[in-house]
Amino acid sequence: MTSKERIRKKLAKRIKIDTKSFYAYVCSKTKTRDVIGPLRDVSGNLVSDDAAMCDVLNSYFGSVFTKVHVDSNAPEAKLRFGMDECDMLKDAEISSNYT
Repeated sequence: MTSKERIRKKLAKRIKIDTKSFYAYVCSKTKTRDVIGPLRDVSGNLVSDDAAMCDVLNSYFGSVFTKVHVDSNAPEAKLRFGMDECDMLKDAEISSNYT
């Protein structure tokens, strides 16, 4: 039996009394590194700079999530923030730097 197998077996035996170690092990094995971009804009051009990718995503989600029509049965979303400019999201950073 390899050392990895022994560690896994020990974690499995002690899962009821030591859940923290088990979930720490699981999390260490499931980390992914997702990268966003480059994206295609509406013209089909590839964009890779942060501001342009932000505009592409904003344009897409703005077209998908529109105001509910009056005849729709879907509930209308409530505002979470006031309409003050200080409450608005002004910029977003998309980075490929991982720690």
